[in-house]
Amino acid sequence: MHERVLNTERKFGDRIQELLTEISDKASIIDELHAALESSSDIIKSLSSNNETLESQMKHMISIQQVQEIEKKFLETVTRLTNRVAQLESGSNSSSSIITSGSMNNVTRNPKIEPGGRIKPFSSSSR
Repeated sequence: MHERVLNTERKFGDRIQELLTEISDKASIIDELHAALESSSDIIKSLSSNNETLESQMKHMISIQQVQEIEKKFLETVTRLTNRVAQLESGSNSSSSIITSGSMNNVTRNPKIEPGGRIKPFSSSSR
């Protein structure tokens, strides 16, 4: 009978050791999760701060629609001015000597407008 008690104690002792090991493993996992939670909390605070900064900056921006309207008006103005320059050049043949003498060599009749509304720089070969 004494041997039976010792055998039972040994089995319980082994089981208790297994449970203590399992508790230790779970405690390690809990510690890792707490560290990850703290880290994610810091990340959330940082992202929230960045979001507030970006929202503040966005208040000073204009919409794409407004940019497109401004671009359209700019291109219309360039076209009107180009047409006016062409009209003035063709209407005053007497002043053509001034233009060809070098004072207005960089004026072109049809300026090149790149995508986005940028005017291509003048070049001497564009005549």
